[in-house]
This record gives sequence, structure tokens and C-alpha cells, in this order.
Amino acid sequence: MRKGKIKMVKTSVIIPVYNVEQYLPKCLDSVINQTLQDIEIICVNDESPDNCDKILAEYAQKDKRIIVLNEKNSGQGSARNRGLEIAKGKYIQFLDSDDYYEPNCCEEMYNLMEEHKDIDVACFDTNIVYDAYEFRKNFDSIYFQMRYKGKQKVKTFMISSVDCNCWNKIFRKSFIDKNNLRFPEKLHYEDYAFFWFWITRTSKIYFLPKKLTTYLRREGSFLGEIFEKSSQTIFDDFKIFELIYKDLNERKIFEKYKETYIKRYLNNFRWLINCFSNENYKDKYKLVDICATFLKQFDLSNINLENWENTWICNILKKNYYMFGAYKKYDEENLKPLNNKSVNLVFSTDKNYISYLAVTIRSIIDNSSLNNNYDIVVLYNDIYDYQKRFLLSLKESHPNISIRFFNMQQYVNNYNLDKLFTINHIAISAYFRLFIGKIFKNYNKILYLDCDLVATKDVAELFFTDIDNKPVAAVLDTVISNSLIVSGYNSDKWQCFKKYMSESLGFSNSKKYFNSGVMIIDIDKFNEIEFDYLLDLAKRNNKFFHDQNVLNAAFEDNYFELSPTWNFQWNIKFHSVNGCYQWMLPSNLLALYEDYDMVPAIIHYTSHEKPWKNPHHTFSNIWWEYARKTPFYEILLNNLCKNSNPSVQNNNSVDIKQLKNIINYDQDKKLYFKYKILSKITFGKTRKKYRRLKKDIKWHLKGVKQMMSKI
Repeated sequence: MRKGKIKMVKTSVIIPVYNVEQYLPKCLDSVINQTLQDIEIICVNDESPDNCDKILAEYAQKDKRIIVLNEKNSGQGSARNRGLEIAKGKYIQFLDSDDYYEPNCCEEMYNLMEEHKDIDVACFDTNIVYDAYEFRKNFDSIYFQMRYKGKQKVKTFMISSVDCNCWNKIFRKSFIDKNNLRFPEKLHYEDYAFFWFWITRTSKIYFLPKKLTTYLRREGSFLGEIFEKSSQTIFDDFKIFELIYKDLNERKIFEKYKETYIKRYLNNFRWLINCFSNENYKDKYKLVDICATFLKQFDLSNINLENWENTWICNILKKNYYMFGAYKKYDEENLKPLNNKSVNLVFSTDKNYISYLAVTIRSIIDNSSLNNNYDIVVLYNDIYDYQKRFLLSLKESHPNISIRFFNMQQYVNNYNLDKLFTINHIAISAYFRLFIGKIFKNYNKILYLDCDLVATKDVAELFFTDIDNKPVAAVLDTVISNSLIVSGYNSDKWQCFKKYMSESLGFSNSKKYFNSGVMIIDIDKFNEIEFDYLLDLAKRNNKFFHDQNVLNAAFEDNYFELSPTWNFQWNIKFHSVNGCYQWMLPSNLLALYEDYDMVPAIIHYTSHEKPWKNPHHTFSNIWWEYARKTPFYEILLNNLCKNSNPSVQNNNSVDIKQLKNIINYDQDKKLYFKYKILSKITFGKTRKKYRRLKKDIKWHLKGVKQMMSKI
């Protein structure tokens, strides 16, 4: 039966309604059944797309106290303002249409306001029900905690310790009218602005520690979208802050609230920057720009900031997009080829090898062809974001080069890779090769390359090699397959290796043992070998070489042998006893080691001998030629200086300048011959000039040569 007309409206309850047909009846029932009967219930239908209009009409038929207003969709702020325009109650309460009151809520709060005529706002406590987002419980318990009791004089710090919601408070309507308090329209976070508007205008607040309303955490709500990182309204929050600043400034009280305002601004930024998904770097970038521009107008020197606040505000003002994840991240979760005809290159690395990988990639880019697209994927664990940015800088001005990253940490954890056998300078990242079939299942073919090599020819030529329907193509390992007697490999140990490979891994053909640093891999054929079998081999392997042993055991006699020019393994000369490699190597391979005019297509700096440690060895100059073109160059030079011969360091005879001279020795030598020729074919002052230059560089080369002999 429809209830009769009320004599005097004691409290107006304003309820904005939008897309809540599932929750609206319970909300309305909680209000019409209030113990305080002299209330009006203003429901503003914000053009709800569901059946809320029918529910409202049905309830309005039952209870004359319900007033239904219909407006074009403009948001909660507009709906509440519309309710304020017609409200007749002495007091105002707000209620969200998916929440509900305890039966005595309105009566308790009305009596409290009547008893305390000197207060304009009173707060009551809240129950929280979780249909979703239970992970918010700890945060909610802190945020909604009622820190004060009874009547309190308003202090500036209360802005940080009182929740900003309007639906757990009661307002004296004369206070709202006198100050013309309204919600911002067509913006979210409108209740936060309203909170600042009223709390900076009132002198006292009453806090009643009774839970008189229930707030529902549910999917599909405005805050739910934020938790789901799908909200597009985050920028509204900072428009709200601009409105708050405008209000405080116009009333000439901003300085009073300045410190609190800036702290709240930073706190909101810290929360909301993380409410964007990791992939949404563009909006993060935009947010940093907006906040930096806004904050620049304030003198912040006299604000007492905590350490984290000072750090954050400095980085916002400097537009440190990197700190806030406001840059494109190149990590991939499900790798797919960028182009069906691209040259697919794969590397494995960690933070210690990233600078050497940069040199390898630089060499590939410099020898690449514009006729091809090169899709570079880096399998990694434990590398820094700045290292990624350095690598990505290599492809600038090269539209046909892409560099992407794939984090292997899940594989390291799931398969306990850190417990597998490793030796010397080789890290667990080498085992990433075993997962290529899994990770690159959407590819037809990839070219795997180690990080300690340089290419002097276009690797596309290698990639497009026909490997005769084999799963793997590789180059014979120079040391092992040719049974060389080198330093550290006596005959007994060599026999031990062959016995170990045969008995432990079932590998018997040592003459066909390949080096795994350069491999063409046919993915479908590779996957014909069960991954569990590869992993079992890796677990059984505990001597000599790690993943290379595993791959040889898996693909023995089932791989395509590549020309040695595509994997020239430089270490053999440095370990050779009395030049024995000269009579142990086959003639075609020997030519690569003896004829320095014939530069290999890929120089692989195998073993512990590395060009970044020994810049005077053969072909080191080529590595340093590419190193100079990477953003890691100065780092590499500094490391070379630190790691040079201790006896030389103690004599203070090695520094960065001298190391640069050593690295540039071959180039300077060519310059010497150039000056020598010019000093003979020119005349007069020009001839004198080149004679002088020739003499200077000759003495320079002599000094560098002496230095090289000491290292």
C-alpha cells in the first residue's frame, strides 16, 4: 500500500541510479523501512541502460516519499546535484544505489544533528561486504577506520585521515546552501572534490563509531574498473585536483592547505600510476606529463616532505618516465614472428653479458641488408631495464630491425635451471637453448647465436641456408672434433671426455661434435625430439660442457654441417702448443686461421679468452670496432682497465687512453701507411706536413706496441 504524504521532511536521501538493477531493490528497501519516517527519497535515474527505471517506477507507486528524476547520462556528480536542487530536508544524506542503510541510520543521524546544533557535518561508520576484490580488505580496514570520536575541531591533517566518501555522512542543508556546495559534473572522483569543498569550510565534525551503512565491493563498479586496470577515468582525478586548487586559491587559503594538498596529490599519483596496466605505457606517459606541468607552478621548497615524497616529486618534475614504467616495454609473453619472411635471430643472456650482446647486435645491424627484416629476440633472466633501453637504441634509424625480450625466469624456476651443471664463464642462460622448441613454436626457423661473436657478413645469407630437412645446422667444434692437443687437454683427459660422452649421454661420434654457439634450427624438426628427453640429458650431464653436450647427444648424426666461416672459433691459436694446430687442422679450416686477409663471416670468441680482456689478440680489433658504436663502449673500456694485468696496474702504466690506443692500433697502422704514401707523392709544404704526420704516428705506434707487450 502506498504510504501517505509526509508533514515535514527531516532528511533528504539522494540516490544516483545507474546500471544496478540487481542491487537497487535492496537499497530502496533499506531506505523506505527506516525508523525515521519523515524523509524524502530522491532517486536520480542517470539514463540507466538496464531495468532500473521500471524498478524505480514500481517503488514510487508503493511509497509517495520516493521522487524519481530522470536525466541524460552525466555521472554521479550531476545526479547528486540534481537531487540537491529539489531537496526539502533539513539534513542531506547520500546513498549509492548498490549499498544499503541499517534500519536506524537516518533516525540516529537526525537526532545527533539536532542535539549538536553547532556542527554541519557528522560521520558514521561503515560495514564492507565483498562480492569481489577481497585483496582490498587490509587497505579498506585502514582507509575506513574511524580515527576520531565525538565532536572534533577540524585540523588540516584531518584531510589525510578522514575518508572522502559522501554516503557515510550527514550534512546540514543550510550549510550546503550557504556555501553553494556542489559536486563537479561529468567527472569521476567527484566526491573527493566535494570532500575538500566542505571540510575546508566547516569548523567542527562529529564522529559516530556506529556502522549504519553497508558498502559493497563488486565487479563492474567504478572502482572495480580501476582494480581491473581497465579504467579510462584516471585522468579525471587530476582534473578534480585542479578544481580543488582553484577553489582554495580563489578563497585565498591555499597556503594554509598547501602541504596537505601536495602530499595528497602525490599519494593519489602514486596509487593511480599503478592502476594502469603494464602495457599501457602511453597513458602513464600522459599522466606524468600532466602532473609535471601542474606541479611546476608551485614553490615546493618550504614543504616538509618525506623521503619517498621528495623522490617521487623530483622524478615527476624531471619527467622520469622510466621510473614510472611510462615507456614501451618490449617483453613478450607469446612469441610470434613479426614477418613470415623475416630473419629470425635468437640470443640468450643475463645482465653480465648484455654489453657483449650489444656488440654482436651492432655487428649484425651494420652488415644487414635493407632487403630483409631482422626479428631479434633476446631470451633473458635478471637484466636491468636500462640495459634493455641501451640495446633498443641500437636499432634507431633502422626500420627493418626489431628487438624484443622474453623473460625466462619462469623456466628457471619451474625447471630448476640454476641447479644444472655450469662451468667457468658460462652461465645458466646457455640452457635457454633447450627451450627454443617450446618458446618459438609459432616459428618455422630461427638462427641462434651466442653473445660473444661478431658478424662481418649479412647473417641473412646464413639464415636462408637450405639445411637439407635437418633439425639443426651447426659448425664442427674446432677443438673437440679435430682432436687437438691444446693447453689444458692432455691425451688422458681427451680420452676421458670421449668415454664420459659415450657412457653418460650415449654420444659416440666425437669427430662430429658441433659447437652450439651458431645454430640454424628448424622448429618442427627440433620438436620431434621430446623436451623431457632434452631435460633428462641436461640433468645427467655434469662434466666438461653443459648445454652443448646435451644438444650433441640429442642430434648426433642428425644435423647439417655448416661451413666453418660461419663459426670461426678463435681460441685454438691461443691454446695451441708450439703451433700444433697447423698440422692438426684440415686445409680449408687452416686457411681461415692463417690468411688474415680472409675475414670469417662470423668470428666466435670462444673459451675464456675474450677480446674485451685481450684487445691485442688477432681479430680483437674487429670486435672493438663494433664496440665503439654501442652505448656500452665507455663501460667496456673501464672494465678493461680494471681487469688488466695487476703488475701493469701497480705501475700506473695502463689507463683508459692507453687502452683506446691499443684498440685503435690497427686503424692507426693503416693511417701510417697512408701518410707514408702521401709524403712521397706530394710536394712542398704538403709533403712536409705528411712527413711530420708520418713521423708522429710512427712514434705513437711504437709506444703502443711496447704497451701491448706488457699486457
